Parts: sequence; C-alpha cells; structure tokens
Amino acid sequence: MNPSRPIAYAVIPARGGSCGVKKKNIRNLCGPPLIAYIIAAAKNAEFIAKVFVSTEDDEIAKVVVAMGTDVIRHDPVLSGNESPSFFVIQNATNVLASRGDRPDIVVTLRATSPLCPSSAIDDAVKAVIFNPEASSAVSVVKAQVHPDKVLTISELGYLEYYNRETSEGEYPKRRQ
Repeated sequence: MNPSRPIAYAVIPARGGSCGVKKKNIRNLCGPPLIAYIIAAAKNAEFIAKVFVSTEDDEIAKVVVAMGTDVIRHDPVLSGNESPSFFVIQNATNVLASRGDRPDIVVTLRATSPLCPSSAIDDAVKAVIFNPEASSAVSVVKAQVHPDKVLTISELGYLEYYNRETSEGEYPKRRQ
C-alpha cells in the first residue's frame, strides 16, 4: 500500500437478471436510475480514485457508460441468483491488473444502496488505512427491531417468526 495515500477504487456489481424486479439497477428511482445514486456517492467520496461497474448486461453497461462510469464486463455465470459477489470483485481486480492498474484498496458497493452517503464510503476506507491490523471493513447498522421480532412469509403464505425459538412464543406479547 502506498504509505502516503493508498489508492482506492470502487467496484459496483450490477447484474441484469434480478429475480424480483427485472433490471432494477437501471430502473428510475425518483428520476435517475437506482444505480446512479451509489455511483454519485462513490464519485463524490474523497478516498475513491476511480469507480467501476461490473456487469454482464449490455443495457446496464450502456446506462452507466452514459453516466461517465467505466464498465468491467464479467461472464454471465458470475451473475446467477446464487453467485457470490466475491468472484465478480475477483474478476474486476484481475481485469484491472491485466491493464497494469493495481489499486491498494477495492471497495465493493451495492447498486441497491441509494442512501449510502460518500462519507460512509470514506469512513470505511479510512478504517482500513488507519488500522494496520485491518485487511477489510464491512458496514453494518444497528437493527431497529430485535431478531426475535422479525417475521417472514412461509411457503404457504403465512407470517411466521424468522427465529422459531423466539421468546415471543406462538403469538406476540402485548406491550404498552
């Protein structure tokens, strides 16, 4: 790592084959496409030198290039429903390395995180830069509800507790 100022790149995986909302990454959200928000946050982050979108989808590539963002293409096999992002990021770093471009830090950002501020991106990069023991950082937020209160929809379409061993029992306890 460059001791004076490490070079950090942002890579945003964006697959075209979403299960729920098709092409959600480029669907408009209050005007711009969903992915535009995280691209803007990354471009406005002080510690991010370059921003890339990694995709297998021609339409996503066209939209992000129109926003002035570089695209790294990846194999469609990396964009399956069960495919981990790790291999998309690994592919991106390999493509960059083949071009002679080797950042010190790679920040993975989610296209589906339109509320992520630039300051949070900078905080994550600084956490790695200024903590010699750290090799990575992960952002988390405090849950607004206790895990025992989380409900899911069963295969039959009924609400049920995510944690079946909840202290709530079969029915939620009433609280004043």
